[in-house]
Amino acid sequence: MLSITGNQLKEVDFQLSLVPLTVANFRMADDTPGTAGRQARRLFDRAGEGTLRLLVPSLVIAQVVWTLESFYRASREYVTGLLQALLETLGVTALEPRVVSRCIEIYGAHNIEIVDAYLVALAAETQTPVLATFNKKDFRRFPHLKLIS
Repeated sequence: MLSITGNQLKEVDFQLSLVPLTVANFRMADDTPGTAGRQARRLFDRAGEGTLRLLVPSLVIAQVVWTLESFYRASREYVTGLLQALLETLGVTALEPRVVSRCIEIYGAHNIEIVDAYLVALAAETQTPVLATFNKKDFRRFPHLKLIS
């Protein structure tokens, strides 16, 4: 997913940066024309080179999924592959890596919204077997969860 170009940065200082929705979306789309697409590519190149570490909040993952599905009309399979590739990119770290990784697996395997997949993954990570929800239909496929409303 990440390609480093010939005009790589030579910075030696290590920087830490949160990845906002717009940067992640421009990187995920990869065909984004113009300055924003080039700037997003440059940030991810820097992360790949080790001069920048990009931290991705869980909420940004959810927003990226929503944007890719609604604006780009991307399939669930495509979105899942992009998210997995994003989180495997050198220099890119999810703030909740185990939860987000499991969330993406659940999202890819089941026909549920990314936020519901996140809740299932978070419940497993925090060993919280009870989920208060009015959306029992989507959560019934996870028998380890006790659903209350």
